[in-house]
Amino acid sequence: MTYLDHINGRKHQRKLGFSMRVERSTKDQMLGRLSQLAKEKERTEQKKAENKLLALAGFEEKTKKFEQVVKAKDKEEEQRRAEKAKRRQEKKKEKQSRNHGPEPPPPKQEGNEEEGGEEEEEEEVEEEGSNPDMAAMMGFSGFK
Repeated sequence: MTYLDHINGRKHQRKLGFSMRVERSTKDQMLGRLSQLAKEKERTEQKKAENKLLALAGFEEKTKKFEQVVKAKDKEEEQRRAEKAKRRQEKKKEKQSRNHGPEPPPPKQEGNEEEGGEEEEEEEVEEEGSNPDMAAMMGFSGFK
């Protein structure tokens, strides 16, 4: 604190060549300064508005890209489900040919593939884990 008092003191400032007297401003000087500050404020507001527009344009691009990615993922999911259904049908045909039973009924047309997909996965896991001969021997052939 003492050092700051010394640096800002009258004697020190006078020896550095600074005058401690403040000039009086005129009305024209004040109006000029106020108009300069107003112009600077307008420029900063314009820059902010431009930045917002650029950000909004960037956001729109990002949303378009996101929508494209989502559509691509949906197509991949659809293809994966179709392949899964095809493999399941092939397994059923193979199983029927081993059992020499009647032809299987035609596959169901599902309106909502999302809901059916979960059940199909569970069935597939159950089919993979059990041996049909062992299940028949234990008396579980009628359950599915």
